Amino acid sequence: MGLVRAAECFGLGVIGLRRPWFRPTPALALPPRQLRSVERIGWLEGVHDGWLRGWAHDPIQPGKPARIQISGGATGGTITVLADHYRADVQAAGHGLGVCGFAVPVGAMVADPIEARWADTGEPLPGSPWRAGAAKAPLEGWRGSRIAVFDPPLPGSATLTGFALDTADPPARLEVMLVAGEHRFGPVRACRHAALARTLGGDGFHGFYLPWNPAVLAETVEPELRDARDDALLLKLNRTWARSVGLA
Repeated sequence: MGLVRAAECFGLGVIGLRRPWFRPTPALALPPRQLRSVERIGWLEGVHDGWLRGWAHDPIQPGKPARIQISGGATGGTITVLADHYRADVQAAGHGLGVCGFAVPVGAMVADPIEARWADTGEPLPGSPWRAGAAKAPLEGWRGSRIAVFDPPLPGSATLTGFALDTADPPARLEVMLVAGEHRFGPVRACRHAALARTLGGDGFHGFYLPWNPAVLAETVEPELRDARDDALLLKLNRTWARSVGLA
């Protein structure tokens, strides 16, 4: 029995032995972004006590710290940092070994906006850009054991962010949708990073990004955030709050 045939019979790989008809798998030559099937995750958390903090994790390369490009701020310059700080909360949520955090000293002088991007693609990190003046009140509502929160949106944003959590079943990930008259946006799964959810018994991954059209605020009926699983009302996007955060 030949060496190649014997190796194949026993399920062994053969290094350095190729048959004339061997060709590399075409997919191996594709650019990395075409091969990617798992979304990279992270969050730019903002400035606290003089440090800009956040985290970034690539499930395809869990042992390789991500390179994050930070720009703007008081200096207006650009730096690249490694996301190699240990984050116990991210590890506890099941995202790798937790070695994915970063912290950049910015001092007392903070200028808007500060942006964070994946250095290899230029793709913005969720939560970017961060603005010091964006600290407006979120909109919060409870329905039984379920809580939903809308974050104050950035000017001109076509995405609503926030989190939704059932405190009676913290591991569950809710499916949420926005209903405004005949308009429907979503549903989307509330599984993104939302630090505030940890204070309510969650693991910090109950956030959602919900694309929408702010023009629906002109409708007679106020938009409602609903649990897509049973159509239960979670939170109304009332116009008083919308005006206070610059939506209307």
